[in-house]
Amino acid sequence: MQMLLIALISATVATQAAAAGICVQNASATGYVFVAHADDGTREVADLASGEILCSAGDAKGTVAVFASRDDLEGCSRRIPANTTERLILFPHVDLCTWERMR
Repeated sequence: MQMLLIALISATVATQAAAAGICVQNASATGYVFVAHADDGTREVADLASGEILCSAGDAKGTVAVFASRDDLEGCSRRIPANTTERLILFPHVDLCTWERMR
């Protein structure tokens, strides 16, 4: 029951966040540096712990990215449609990320 409640809360938060523009959620067990950039809006950068969400305002498609640290030049990025939350599931190595799209 508790796992179902957590899943429902997570889905609700992701849906609400997606209405804000371009969003990315850290669904992995490890904290990383995330970027959310709407093509017609802002670019946001933040360290996200597991479960946290970062959004960039805007009505156009955009890019989300993840990096192991703020000093890294390479990570994983993904183009996404507007009003979408992309969830990082796994970040084993640069350019080998596993993502899940929430709408």
